[in-house]
Amino acid sequence: MPAKAKMNWFAALMDHFAMGATVGIYLALTILVGNLRRVFEMIENSTAPRMTMALFVGVIATTIAVFASITGVIFTAIEQGSSDE
Repeated sequence: MPAKAKMNWFAALMDHFAMGATVGIYLALTILVGNLRRVFEMIENSTAPRMTMALFVGVIATTIAVFASITGVIFTAIEQGSSDE
């Protein structure tokens, strides 16, 4: 069986960050469209609705992206550790 080429850590980190950001944006937009707990109405009635909506989507997407990156680094380390044996 050929040995796996070692994956670049930065590329793996960015890959997981991008996937997490995509999932975060999807989740935030689902919350807005579904108007769960009247989030959309609260944003719409704020003093700066565009900024509030961008902040809401950005915070959720960034939070999920960061934790997806951490999880991805852990899984990549485990995978590389098991392939060294």
